[in-house]
Amino acid sequence: VAKLREHVRVVSSEESQDSGGGLPKTPPHTASEEIKIASWNIRCFSDRKTDDELRKIASVMTRFSVVAVQEVRTIEVCQRLLVFLDAQGGSSWECKVSDPVGRGARNADDVRVYEERYAFF
Repeated sequence: VAKLREHVRVVSSEESQDSGGGLPKTPPHTASEEIKIASWNIRCFSDRKTDDELRKIASVMTRFSVVAVQEVRTIEVCQRLLVFLDAQGGSSWECKVSDPVGRGARNADDVRVYEERYAFF
């Protein structure tokens, strides 16, 4: 997991505004290549996802060049997903994770239970 952490980077909102979210200024493709972009709200995307679920998610994601994922509750699930994406072969995948968005959820004592983020693969 520590080795994977170098492929997952949290992008602050300030950095996102200043430099395009830490993404390259020129896309790594040629004009003749087709780029497929997906946006996917994976409900409660957290460490509770099983390896089988992550394998299926990776199988769908490999059909696209770039995938934005909503409802990301833990960064670790992104790291686990990268293992399954790389196991599919083909491209090498990386992930950028946003700062927390929204208010997240709080329990009865008003203690934050989780925060949601966006992840960009």
